[in-house]
Amino acid sequence: MKFGKIKKFILFGGGNLVLELTKILKAYGFKTIVFSSKRRLNEKIDNSTFQDYLMKSGQKYFESNDINSDNNLINILDEETIGLSAGAPWIFKKPLLNHFKGKLLNMHCRRLPKYRGGGGFSWQIMNNDRLGCSLIHEIESGIDNGQIIKVINFKFPASCVIPEDFEKYQLKKDIVFLKEFIKDIKLNNSFSKIIQNENDSEYWPRLDTKTHGYINWSWHLDSIILFINAFDRPYEGASTLFNGIRVHLKNCRILKDKVFHPFQNGLIYNKTKTDLFVATEQGTLIIGEVVSADSNNIFDKIKIGERLYTPTEYLDRALSTKIVFTPKGKKVSKN
Repeated sequence: MKFGKIKKFILFGGGNLVLELTKILKAYGFKTIVFSSKRRLNEKIDNSTFQDYLMKSGQKYFESNDINSDNNLINILDEETIGLSAGAPWIFKKPLLNHFKGKLLNMHCRRLPKYRGGGGFSWQIMNNDRLGCSLIHEIESGIDNGQIIKVINFKFPASCVIPEDFEKYQLKKDIVFLKEFIKDIKLNNSFSKIIQNENDSEYWPRLDTKTHGYINWSWHLDSIILFINAFDRPYEGASTLFNGIRVHLKNCRILKDKVFHPFQNGLIYNKTKTDLFVATEQGTLIIGEVVSADSNNIFDKIKIGERLYTPTEYLDRALSTKIVFTPKGKKVSKN
């Protein structure tokens, strides 16, 4: 299939990927308009916000609470326009999809249909899955279920450990991929659509570190370290309790030099200037950074012989709570 003559791109979403897209599209001579939400416009990128970067670059943009009824969008749609979502905060409804006539697409940075839904790279890290992709698919009325327009597959290197690592590597791959895609559009090249195999479909919901990131010390050590890594930077860090106070753990690794009794789980049995050594049944969790809920480093306050623990009620709450991110912010509900 071909998209025909295209003069304009409408981008939906926010973050570094949308900023990179505006640069690529400008280089290829396409007119570009960004639609975002208050939540996404206020999101931090380095030491500024997404909105600040748009304003500094002179990029035209609109803030929208409900994209499906936004006249600023409806009035600028025509047959020479492609819509491309990259982290859009809305659900596109059928009447709007009909306006685009098959030219509303989504950039998905994880394999489909295996990683439908949200949660960033956290689910993939918990799954210990290093297969990656850059992918563009048609937006249909379901969740990430449209036909795939273009895809490249790759493997994340061993140096990718925490979400920040995966995001940086993914962005480099995405930029190369998007340059190829935009060039194909410019040249009106053909695309071969790929129908997703529904037998491989998996859906994973949104995650919120403060809600879901509690460590269960009864887990296997391998599962504990993957969980901690999954909520590390750019997030606040997986959490547990220390002397009744919530703390976040970062910069962790494991050492399987010895095993411990289950009653020793979470006990800090050794400490150096840089690391805490915590007992688990399968070995040692080495912690490099302990941060309080108000973002203060409290490593120096922790002594050997004390225990990190998570009450069952906290774990139950994490399992029973669902997070939904709307254009305005976060909503919490029960599963």
